[in-house]
Amino acid sequence: RGVMKYSNGPKHYATVRAWCDANAIDCLDFTPALLASPANPYRFEGHWNATGHRVAATALVEHFDARRR
Repeated sequence: RGVMKYSNGPKHYATVRAWCDANAIDCLDFTPALLASPANPYRFEGHWNATGHRVAATALVEHFDARRR
């Protein structure tokens, strides 16, 4: 339960990202986009609110668009 809290998200995702890289798995870390959001993207305990979901959706579109080029 505590793994996904906002306060330790970047540390957790760094571990996930390293594992994905080591296993040649495409991985999108939402942490930078969520941290750059001008509005709070979290509801509670790491769960996204509507802003968080919009930020994630935008990041996904940008990620997939970049992969198609």
